Amino acid sequence: MRAKTLALVTAVLLAAGALRAAVNTTTQTTTGDPFVAAKNLSKAGLDADALDEVKKTLKAPPQKTIPKELEYLTGSKVVRFVMRYQFTVITLAIFLVIATVLILRRVLEPRLQISDMKDVTAVSGHNAAFFLQQNLIALTRQRTSSFQFVTGPITQINVPAAVTSAIPTTFDWVKGLLSVLTMISYRRLLVLDGVLQPATDRRGVGITLMLARGKEVVSTTTLWEEDFAPVKPAVSTAGGFAAQNPTPYFYLSESASIWLLFQLFQLKHTKDGIRRLIGTDNWRSYALNAAGLRAEKADENARAQELFVLSIRYDPLYSAPRANLASLLQNSGEYERALDQFGIAIREVEQEGAMDDPVYYWSAYNVALIHYNTGKAEKALQELEALIGVMEKTKNSELRSDTDRERFLDYLGFALPVIDTMRVGVAVALKKMTVRDAYQQVLQHQHFPTADLQFTLASTYALMARAAPEDADRIVYNRAGIDRLRFALQLEPKRCADVERDQELLLLRVAHMKDFDNIVARAKERVEKKAPVPIPAATATVMADPKGTA
Repeated sequence: MRAKTLALVTAVLLAAGALRAAVNTTTQTTTGDPFVAAKNLSKAGLDADALDEVKKTLKAPPQKTIPKELEYLTGSKVVRFVMRYQFTVITLAIFLVIATVLILRRVLEPRLQISDMKDVTAVSGHNAAFFLQQNLIALTRQRTSSFQFVTGPITQINVPAAVTSAIPTTFDWVKGLLSVLTMISYRRLLVLDGVLQPATDRRGVGITLMLARGKEVVSTTTLWEEDFAPVKPAVSTAGGFAAQNPTPYFYLSESASIWLLFQLFQLKHTKDGIRRLIGTDNWRSYALNAAGLRAEKADENARAQELFVLSIRYDPLYSAPRANLASLLQNSGEYERALDQFGIAIREVEQEGAMDDPVYYWSAYNVALIHYNTGKAEKALQELEALIGVMEKTKNSELRSDTDRERFLDYLGFALPVIDTMRVGVAVALKKMTVRDAYQQVLQHQHFPTADLQFTLASTYALMARAAPEDADRIVYNRAGIDRLRFALQLEPKRCADVERDQELLLLRVAHMKDFDNIVARAKERVEKKAPVPIPAATATVMADPKGTA
């Protein structure tokens, strides 16, 4: 029986070989292509037989060249497999790319659910959570993060049975693909919960925060009004009306969002990475700096200085609070102390190698301004020229990331005109530039809608009028300075208090006393009435704190 079976198999193989040979001979004779047999075998998926046929054809004279569609046969088994199963390989590659992206998103960018705060006073729980979320969204947009927020638990989504049952059995692998995609399409879910603490006699109100991942507590902390509010809590109100006042909780929600931001960043970055991205890896230092800026805007300068100092204590290498502290000292006339703090901030940025940090340019600009105001105009001009050179060089150099480049170039677009205009004014005052040349240079900056630039332009025009040799030119430049001053106080009426302390602007008052006094009086009136001034977002004050704000 075995012998008969063997004979039958042998006969079949011989018949197949004879048939293949006959087909090859007939096809070659018909088409005149010596490789046609190999091509037919390749199309049938018989790569081994096709390769043997190619070798036989190449041995027979005359000399021949392998067609491009058969060149893969001379490669490795991997190449032959890819060529044979192209559709399957491409499908698997696409699936792997999608799966990798989804897995990385799930691991690196978890979803966050912010729950309403538990509140014993029943006045601010929902609102405090809302403000915290809005502050966090603003912060992540500034730092180009992509954390997503959800308001309810994530539910599992399954592919409907009607869809899976309609897939033919020959495509069972599609069912497996769908099931894998449903498993990996969700990110880790982080839940932020918290409790609003009532006011105490010493610390004021508080917020206790807890960040959890499933049943695991990632981090927890308690923030107190005494530490982060722009105004310290009044002891006498503790336990009374303060407990029913939601405002302190809203202030703390800003610091809470900063704490949460740092917890989220730690899931994606090392400490060095966070420092490069934000300027500090200490969330308390960052939050205290932001609280100090809020206090400064509320004219609580003593409290702002206290908060900036605390921020520096938590991270002495964080340049933003040091520059903000120096600005307060500068405004109060403590120029030597301000120069010391600005100098330290500049050195810290240089040591970090972060020359695309706006703190460096803001500090250097104010150093030049202090030198000019203290009668050192030559040194101020040197500082300004050196600063503009660094800005131009850094603008054309490689920065840390595309996001940093966009943020830095946007900053330069508003800061550079201010610095350059001041340079022109100082150069005219020192008679190192003619008035005509100065006029041509400031014209290019005239229409930038920022209060800083318009004030600087007004001062520069006043210096140009004083240096102009002809009366007609003095009239023109003084009028231009008055127009710039009017525009500046329309943008920022609150700065009318600084006008009377500016010696260059007082030169305009000598030339146009009535117009000057009317402009300042109207600005004071608007400040007293607190009339809102619509200013586009892009026209925010250029030389305000450029980093570390919330």
